[in-house]
Amino acid sequence: MLRHVRPVALAFMLFAAAPATAAEIKVLAYNAVNIPARELAAAFTRETGHQVTFTFGSPAPVNERLNAGEPFDLVIAATQAAQARDALWRTRRPLVRVGIGLAVREGVTLDLSTVDSTRQALLAARSLTLSDSSTGGLSGPNALKVLANLSQRPIPALPNVPSFAAETGLQDFDIMVWLGFVAPAGTPAEIVAKLNREIVRVLALPEVKERLAAIGLDAADPRSPEAFAAYIRSETERWTRVIKASGFKAE
Repeated sequence: MLRHVRPVALAFMLFAAAPATAAEIKVLAYNAVNIPARELAAAFTRETGHQVTFTFGSPAPVNERLNAGEPFDLVIAATQAAQARDALWRTRRPLVRVGIGLAVREGVTLDLSTVDSTRQALLAARSLTLSDSSTGGLSGPNALKVLANLSQRPIPALPNVPSFAAETGLQDFDIMVWLGFVAPAGTPAEIVAKLNREIVRVLALPEVKERLAAIGLDAADPRSPEAFAAYIRSETERWTRVIKASGFKAE
């Protein structure tokens, strides 16, 4: 059962009165409040000795955790998410407001002084790209029209989008943002091998693949630690050549 705002507020007061019994407070929150939430938690820990553990995520993964019934002492979520859950709604407390922005190309001027002028500006636009907070913000599936995939690896969420390389004939063009697991230098080989096996196993689980897909990610094909190290070296060498050829200088 989830414990939400009111129990935590009471716990804070009790903790301050009894510093000898340190506790861990589990918080589920949106990425948007990452920095201020950590700063507040650090000040709270210094004052009381109690630790605050955060789980941050975009709206879709946060909602999935709530739907799964994962226990948290405090949930920082949007009003819409609270309205859909009675326990959250009954114990809610206002915390922050998040603004919504409208971005246009450089040099473009829009009249947004009134509701009608804003409506006319949107209707007159040749194209729009929308950001859907339910899937974590701006991403390919939310764009009005996706022209090409910069990677040569197919995107499951966009199966009909061609690769940039295929459309332009630039067969070496392949840009992909990737994430990986690394261990400190000197970690025993048997530990690295065990971690690799477990990570490969977990990434192959249907529920993990489903969660990754919900936030626009796709698990890479399994590879050994040695193969991944070689890939990192090749990517470093590749982009080093690109940066040097472009004449780009770090400032």
